[in-house]
Amino acid sequence: MPAVLIVEGNVTNQRILATFLSERKAEFDVASTRDEAVDKWRSGEFNFVLSDSREEIGLAAISEIRQLELEKLKARPTRIITICQTYDQGRTAMGAGSSDYLARPLTVQGLWNKLIELGFPAKR
Repeated sequence: MPAVLIVEGNVTNQRILATFLSERKAEFDVASTRDEAVDKWRSGEFNFVLSDSREEIGLAAISEIRQLELEKLKARPTRIITICQTYDQGRTAMGAGSSDYLARPLTVQGLWNKLIELGFPAKR
């Protein structure tokens, strides 16, 4: 089962995403800051990142993770989904290296569909 890193500063959102992934028997870890996210990505084998769209947390972590991938010459890049408030935030996230983005309000089915689209196993 793929491993997911949740990069989210809001504890409530962390719990919602953790419950979603637990119900699908996915391995995951949670980071609340950019530094924590980058450290966990370095030490783990994450296939996916679910990221906050705030500049100081999610977008900074995305840029740094993409740079580390280049340095490691990782054969299969991490798929990063940024959860945004606006279309402009989504475009900014894509420019920072996000694979895709989802707009809020987020639905369980919308998140599940996006994960599957990016290669997460559909089997629950």
